[in-house]
Amino acid sequence: MEAERSRRSLWLIVIAIVAVGMFCCCCIALATAIVVPTTLDISSLDFGPQVTVSETMSPQQFTVDTPLRLVIDNNVGDVDIRAGEGDEVVVEATLRARALAKDVAEKRLQQTDIAVSHDDDEIQIVVDAPDINLGGSVVVDLIVTVPSRTDVHLKSGVGRVHARNLVGALDIEIGV
Repeated sequence: MEAERSRRSLWLIVIAIVAVGMFCCCCIALATAIVVPTTLDISSLDFGPQVTVSETMSPQQFTVDTPLRLVIDNNVGDVDIRAGEGDEVVVEATLRARALAKDVAEKRLQQTDIAVSHDDDEIQIVVDAPDINLGGSVVVDLIVTVPSRTDVHLKSGVGRVHARNLVGALDIEIGV
């Protein structure tokens, strides 16, 4: 009887040790998952075929006095600023939206606003596009023709920037 009780006690001790060991392993694994940050490389994710919808806005034209100050805020898209002849400013915009479905891409185009304002010696162009997380994008490419004596302040997140044949000051912020 005493031997049977010893064996039972031994098994209970072994089971308790195994249970405590498993509990400790789970706690360590949980702590590691909380402390060690995980990164997700979204460039390797495949969202399937995407639909691109584009729209070209009608050019907006202004007659201005020189020198002129041009202020542009465009988060995603190429910006091309060119010196033109005379005192004309022409703003051209091409919008492109990508999404998994055509109706979603079209909705994103409708949600994109390009505000062009002209006040005395300043023209301001502000692009307000919807924030896109995964599975799509909105890009607004601008071509702006201005008098050569134009000071430029440009804020651009992602995209190429070209400024050609301008005599005025260039203040360009690039980066996300």
